[in-house]
Amino acid sequence: MGQGDWRKGNGCMEPVAAGYRQAVRPSDFVDVATCQLHAFSDASDEGYGIAIYTRHEDSSGRVFCNLLMGKSRVAPLKKVTTPRMELTAASLSVKFIALITSAMELHFNVFYWTDSTSVLRYIANKTTRFHTFVANRITTIHSRIEQWRHVPTLKNPADIASRGISPKVDPTLWFHGPAFLWEPESKWPKTDNIKELPSRDPEVKRVHTTTLKFHEGSAFVDQWISQFSSWRKLKTTVAWLMRAQGLFKQRQLSRYEPKAAVQSETESPNPLTVDELERAGTEIIKYVQQSCALTESRVGHFGASSTITELRRKYWIPRASLLVRSIIARCVPCRRYRGRLQIQKMADLPEERLEPDQPSFTRSGVDYFGPFEIKRGRSILKRYGVIFTCMARRAVHLEVAQDLSADSCINAVRRFAARRTVKFMRSDNGTNLVGAEREMRDIY
Repeated sequence: MGQGDWRKGNGCMEPVAAGYRQAVRPSDFVDVATCQLHAFSDASDEGYGIAIYTRHEDSSGRVFCNLLMGKSRVAPLKKVTTPRMELTAASLSVKFIALITSAMELHFNVFYWTDSTSVLRYIANKTTRFHTFVANRITTIHSRIEQWRHVPTLKNPADIASRGISPKVDPTLWFHGPAFLWEPESKWPKTDNIKELPSRDPEVKRVHTTTLKFHEGSAFVDQWISQFSSWRKLKTTVAWLMRAQGLFKQRQLSRYEPKAAVQSETESPNPLTVDELERAGTEIIKYVQQSCALTESRVGHFGASSTITELRRKYWIPRASLLVRSIIARCVPCRRYRGRLQIQKMADLPEERLEPDQPSFTRSGVDYFGPFEIKRGRSILKRYGVIFTCMARRAVHLEVAQDLSADSCINAVRRFAARRTVKFMRSDNGTNLVGAEREMRDIY
C-alpha cells in the first residue's frame, strides 16, 4: 500500500482471505526433520517490505511452507536511492528474524533472500569503508554471507509488500511462498559468485591521500656531483662555472659602473689558470665537508652522549668527547635547555613572628572553619569553629561561634582574650572579621 492509498482511503484495507489459516505447521506433521525460516526483502520507490516464511519438512519428505509475518513501510519523504532502500529492507528482515527466534523456543535454520546484487556485495565486502548510512545497516545485519541468497524479482514475495500491491494478485506466492521452497534445496535458485564491489560505487567512502616529498637543498647538487666519475673533470667543470659566475657579476656591475671592464662575448675565453682550478677544488671540498659534517643541532640538542653516539655511527674522531663537550658548552640552545630552574623565593616573615621571649598567643592569627551541624530538640543548627594560632609557636586555641555575625565573632574573641594575653591579631578580610574589628576599634 503506497502513500497515495493511505491518503485516499479507497478501500485498500478490505479483508484479503477470510479463510486463511495462519499455522506454523499442520497437525499431521508430527515427525519434523528440519525447521527453516526464510526471510525475503525487497524495496521500490514507493516503500520497502519483508515477508518471513516457515518451512517444515518431515521424515517422509513432505514439505509445508506458510507465511509467518509480513511487514511493509512507505518510503521516506526525503528521496533515498534504491540500493539504500534495499539495504534498509535487508536490515529490517534481520531484526525481525532475531525477534522471532528469541520468542519461539525452536531451533531454526535461517535463510535470507534478496533480489538486489548491490546488497549482497555490501554484505560480502569486509575491507571497504562505506558512508555512515550503509555502514550502520551493514553492522546491523552482521550475518554470514552464506545465509544470504539471491532470488529473482518475479519469485520474491516481498515485492508485493514493497510496491503496495494487494495480495489478491498472487495469493499463493504471498501466503505460501515461492514454489521453489516446496522443492528440495538442490532445486533452489543458485547464487552466482558475487562480483567485487566497483571502486566507483557511490556508497564507498572516498579516501584522499596526499603525499608530500621533501628534498633537502643540497639534493640537486649531490646528484649533479655524483654524475662525475673523474675528479679532474669535476674540478674543471666547477672552475668554468665559477668563472661564469664572476662574469655575470661583472656584467651586472657594468650597468651601474660603465667604466668596469667586461669580457666581450665574441672574444674567445682564456684557458683556466692553476689558481682557478685550486679554488674550484677547495670549494668542492668545503661543500662536501659541510654536507657530511654532523652538527650538534642535527641530533636535537640531546647532550654530549647522544651527539657522540650519532657521530661514531659514521666517523671515528680521536678525543671526540672533549671536542663535543667544548662545542656544546658554547651552544646557546643547550645552555638554555640545561639551565637551572628558577625556585620561587619565600617572602620575608612578618616582624610579629620573629620577636622572642613573648608569652604564647601574644601575637595570634584567627580564622573560621566549619560549619558543623548540631541537634537541639527537633531542629538542626549550624555552629562554626574559631581557631586562634600563636604566630611564634605551634600553640592552638579553639572557640565556638554561634553564627557568622560580627557579634558572635566579638564574643569568641572576648572569651579568647579572657584566658590569653593578646597584643596583636591578624586575620583575612572575612566580612564578620572585618566588622568585628571595626566595632571593637570604636569601643576600645
